[in-house]
Amino acid sequence: MYHKYNTEGVVIKSYEKGESSRNVVLFSEEFGLIYASVQNARGTYSKLKPGAQDFAFGNWKMVGAQIGKNFFYSLESRPKYLVVAKVFSLITELSGEEKNAELYEIVVEFLNTLESSDPTDVDMLERLTVIKVLKNHGVVAESEEEIALLLQDKRKSIEIINKALRAGLHATH
Repeated sequence: MYHKYNTEGVVIKSYEKGESSRNVVLFSEEFGLIYASVQNARGTYSKLKPGAQDFAFGNWKMVGAQIGKNFFYSLESRPKYLVVAKVFSLITELSGEEKNAELYEIVVEFLNTLESSDPTDVDMLERLTVIKVLKNHGVVAESEEEIALLLQDKRKSIEIINKALRAGLHATH
């Protein structure tokens, strides 16, 4: 007998598998990164198709997914898509298959804020989210107040991000 798991999550990456299926990398609050195969997810009438696409957010079960929304459609701009892709790539590089509720909240807040943000705020929102992700992984030590000040100085915040990325990526390999 096996246990059925339910979790809320967002598809941070997906790719084709075989003729009709998709592999997905799901980021969830309860289980961290989950690598899953969604059978028959590419068919024209597949009920699983919307849930197996990049940026799909919803409730997942071992036997299927219930889509809540797909940020790919609500973001509606290439700069926003690119920022999401970069943040998801960083999370995939740094995170493992363990629960990290704080990181999950950072991701959900980022997606919801980005969705309603002005295009001129995308760069600042990216830097803020990357710093929060790096702080969550222990490679940035700044307090919330220091982070707020850093965001006002783009050059300085990028320096801290780059230094932390070198340290964080080095530590994970």
